[in-house]
Amino acid sequence: MLFKALATASKALGAALIVLPLSANADFYIDGDLGYATPEADEIRASSGPGYSVGIGSELTSWLALELDYVGLGNFSVTGADVLPDDALNVIGIGVASDFTITGFSASMLLSWRPNRWDNFYARAGYFAWSNEIEYRVRRGAIDIDESTSIDGQDPMFGLGYAYLLGGSMESSIEYNRYYAGDVSVDIIAVGLNYHF
Repeated sequence: MLFKALATASKALGAALIVLPLSANADFYIDGDLGYATPEADEIRASSGPGYSVGIGSELTSWLALELDYVGLGNFSVTGADVLPDDALNVIGIGVASDFTITGFSASMLLSWRPNRWDNFYARAGYFAWSNEIEYRVRRGAIDIDESTSIDGQDPMFGLGYAYLLGGSMESSIEYNRYYAGDVSVDIIAVGLNYHF
């Protein structure tokens, strides 16, 4: 469940908070991103849709930052077998129609290269504590029955991005991130804003 994902992310945040005081000049910021998410998994067909993230971070140095985000990877309509619950497969096998809703918390480290004060090129890597809410339809006899279940776990994530200083404390950004959630991977391209305190 999402509570397990939150507990895992909280442990990661706790570790980050131990590190943050080591830098007296740490620069804190909040960020928000909105983008287009595309899921992938073996032997399924899935639709793409909107995704988002909101978070808080700290730049420990000019080249190192830590960030914690709440991530919504969208609601996907899926047809296929590999990532669906066993009871659905036992009833009608492949070709089950379902809807996925993947959310969770990511804790990541960012490495930056700043050729000047305006431009920031960065890469990130971390862990994604996720929950996948699945709604699916099964056929029992001549009756279609709507079912639902939830699975959760922790998997890696990584990404690349570019941020441009608009002026003052505000940056605009564009990112590509890949999140893993069990047998599913989700690519998201997003634009966003960062506000530095």
